[in-house]
Amino acid sequence: MDIFTSSKGKAPGVDSPDNLDELLAATDSKLGTDEAALRNRGFQAAGKSDAAPQALTVNLTMLHQEHVSRLGTRAAEYRGKIAELTEANEPLIRQVALIENEEIQSRQEQIQQLKDEIDEIPGNPKKYELENDEFSQFEFAISSLFLIFLTLYLIVFYVSTSYSAFFRNAAQDLQALQQNGDMSVLFSNVFDPKAFLHAREQGGLTLPLVLLIPFVFLSLGYMIHKAFQRKNMLMATALTLGAFGFDALLAGKITYNLYDLKLKTGVATEPWHTSQLLSDIDFWIVLAAGFLVYILWGLMVNSVAEQAKNSQPIQAAIRRRKRKIDQLTAEIQQWREKLEELRTKLDANLALIKKLESSLSQKTIMWSEFEGEIAQFTKGWLEFISGTQMRVKERQDEATDLVKEYLQQVQKQLKPSAL
Repeated sequence: MDIFTSSKGKAPGVDSPDNLDELLAATDSKLGTDEAALRNRGFQAAGKSDAAPQALTVNLTMLHQEHVSRLGTRAAEYRGKIAELTEANEPLIRQVALIENEEIQSRQEQIQQLKDEIDEIPGNPKKYELENDEFSQFEFAISSLFLIFLTLYLIVFYVSTSYSAFFRNAAQDLQALQQNGDMSVLFSNVFDPKAFLHAREQGGLTLPLVLLIPFVFLSLGYMIHKAFQRKNMLMATALTLGAFGFDALLAGKITYNLYDLKLKTGVATEPWHTSQLLSDIDFWIVLAAGFLVYILWGLMVNSVAEQAKNSQPIQAAIRRRKRKIDQLTAEIQQWREKLEELRTKLDANLALIKKLESSLSQKTIMWSEFEGEIAQFTKGWLEFISGTQMRVKERQDEATDLVKEYLQQVQKQLKPSAL
């Protein structure tokens, strides 16, 4: 039997061994191995001595001695376990103190310092050296102006080139060349200054498409800027190559349309070959006027964005501190979870130590356990008497009284702490 399963405080029957009657009268529906062994031991001991009262006293004394010896063995085991748990708790206690004082407290102090700085920065920026020497109002104004002009240029350019590439009426251009000899038609096939008016005259989806195509390129340029900003070189390279490919296709289509018009009017005589594309000056003009300016626009976007960031050093400093606070708060939460794990383990060890120490306080005897052992042994003894058919009731009462008397003698010897 484990000490931990014994009753807490005073066990039933401690004040009066008459509780033995209840234990003897109880019906055991299913005996455990230990109970069955004790009952069988009582039966055999009674058989060897023909249930003599003197033999019963000797066996009860032996059971008492065995119980005390068993408690002594348990005490040694429990003391060893207490020492082991106490030793295991020492590094846990150090870790708890370290986390509380160095990891959590230091971060809480940093958070409080950052909050104090956030409150102080707007009123005293010089203390934190937030006078921005890198920001130039003139440079920011010039960069913003250039960005506006480049954006307008790209919108006009891609409106013109997209109309020339996809929607221009080649039959009307051919008729104008043949009837009027209007050579400006060739130029307008590359850059059509009236692309917006022509697209509106054609109606349908021509005008919306012509107006929206420039924003495809501007969106690509902005995404390239964000990719470089986030140092995602793979995405930046892929988007740049995509934009270059789109520009090259647009320039190639315009170059082909222009050459086809020249071929039909007799200005050119050789049939079109794809290999001519790289040697055609019109292709490179369209590509340079679009893609190179487009790259310049992306660089200008980056410049304006950096200047805008530098134009607000106080807000930037506050944002940095807020991000740091969020980071420290997340770290504190992680350390608190670790601390909770350590405390749970430490509390479990301390609870087990307390339980072991409580068991060790039962220095002489565990009364409820001892009384149960005596009861099982006595049941076996009485069973033997019941089978003798000779003064059965008298001998059973005599044995029961003797057991009660023995328990009373043991009880008198116990220290109060043992009860």
